[in-house]
Amino acid sequence: MRKIFTSLILSLGLVASRADALSIEDKIYKPTAEDVKKADKSFALPIWTKVAIIKGNDELDPRHANKVRATFLAHHENKDAKKHYVVIWNHGMNGFRNFSSNTYPFLKWLYENKKSFTWIAPELPWSKNVNGIDGRTSWSKKDSFKIFVKSAMDATPLMTTGIQPNKELVFVVAGHSRGGKSIRDAAKHGGLCDILPNWVLWSDSSYSKWLDTAWDACLGNSSVRMEVFYMRGTETQASAKRMQAKGNPLVEFYPLTSPWYHGKIGSSVIMMSEAFR
Repeated sequence: MRKIFTSLILSLGLVASRADALSIEDKIYKPTAEDVKKADKSFALPIWTKVAIIKGNDELDPRHANKVRATFLAHHENKDAKKHYVVIWNHGMNGFRNFSSNTYPFLKWLYENKKSFTWIAPELPWSKNVNGIDGRTSWSKKDSFKIFVKSAMDATPLMTTGIQPNKELVFVVAGHSRGGKSIRDAAKHGGLCDILPNWVLWSDSSYSKWLDTAWDACLGNSSVRMEVFYMRGTETQASAKRMQAKGNPLVEFYPLTSPWYHGKIGSSVIMMSEAFR
């Protein structure tokens, strides 16, 4: 539960500060490592960043080009901010590459808007580094999402430095495109509602019955606020309309039309969300 999640962090206290620099574990797929290095050098943000192998994400993947999937982590604490955001970013089929356009713009926006944040982005089973992605699922093992989040937090300064006691912790789970399937799986099998985030963001990701299933699995019985961004007249609209008909006050819907398009939503959803206001 959120109270347990918050108290776990706050109970750790403060330790010595860390260097704001990128680190990459030796086993990381070389093209991924080079892509992250390029983005990190280009943006030159004074934040802690790391690419690591994190357990809980079916990280040993025989279909992966390197046989192991990675996780991208970033952390920055603004001591003057009143909130600290923990963001779990579930990407779509073009995820975990092109970090200069798919990840670092979010980090730059958060930093420049004086947000205090921890960013956790797992490489999912439909990553561009994976072969044969059709039919694959994520977080399919019981409590796997909860295990992953705990493991990822353990690997960031959040769990070693803690956050200031006067900060409000805001936990956000976001999914773009096929990342909506990941939210569905986390709700159905992976312990999403045991963690109980404050917000769940659907970034043009409400395909098929992913939204319905996540809602019926646990989100509908929780206090989680949701935002559903979708392109009007496309497949993601159908489930959004079904959900909207239920009239739940905790769910907001944002139908978008041209000049918006699928990729533009994915690169803008963090900036558009009320969660970061």
